[in-house]
Amino acid sequence: MMYGRSSVTDSTRASNYDTIENMSGVQEIERAIRSLPRTEVERLHYWLENYLEDQLEISGEFHAKIDRGKRDIAEGHVRIRRHDET
Repeated sequence: MMYGRSSVTDSTRASNYDTIENMSGVQEIERAIRSLPRTEVERLHYWLENYLEDQLEISGEFHAKIDRGKRDIAEGHVRIRRHDET
């Protein structure tokens, strides 16, 4: 049994408080969304989707694939696919 100082640090308390505070904010946002008309929810969905996409980090592997594709196009190593070849 431990007497005296608590084993919980100030940073742990701050982290827990931030989580609780953020949960409250998320719950408020969820309530607000439920009150919106469908068209506004769809606009919000579109905005969130674009926002999250903009936040993605592009990996080095992805950049390499893009560069390889650009080189292939510049060097003529492409195949033109006709619509009826699907």
